Amino acid sequence: MGDVQGFAEITDGDTIKISGTRIRFHGIDAPEIDQPCWIDKRQYQCGVEAKAFLNQIINNQTVTCITLSTDQYGRKVARCYNYKNEDIEERMVSAGMATAYTYYSYDYILEEVQARWNATDIWAGDFENPYDYRRNNR
Repeated sequence: MGDVQGFAEITDGDTIKISGTRIRFHGIDAPEIDQPCWIDKRQYQCGVEAKAFLNQIINNQTVTCITLSTDQYGRKVARCYNYKNEDIEERMVSAGMATAYTYYSYDYILEEVQARWNATDIWAGDFENPYDYRRNNR
C-alpha cells in the first residue's frame, strides 16, 4: 500500500494535494493551467482540459501514492493510483493530456508514442512542451 492515501485536491494536470501533502506525479508533465494549445489554428486551454480529465480519473475517490523522491519545491514526487488501482500517470499520458517527462524518467514513453501516433488530444494539434512553456512564461 502507498505511503500517502486519501481524497485528492487537484491543483493541475500533474499535481495534487492529499491531506495537505503536495504531490507531483512521477514521470509526466501536463500543460500548465494557463497554457494554450491549438487544433486547426483554434486555440483552447489544454491545461484546463488536463485538470478536468484528471478530475474524471480520480472521480472524487481515494487516491493512493507511493513516494519516490522530493522535488526542489518540497513536493513529494510519487506514482499514484486511483480507486480502480489504475496508474494515474499512465492514463494521463495515454489520453494525450500529458507528456512523458523524459528529463526525469522514461516510464511513460510508450504511452506517449501511442498517443502521438493516434493524434490524441494535445498531439492532435500544436502545443509548447510544458517545460518550455514554464521556462518562457514565468
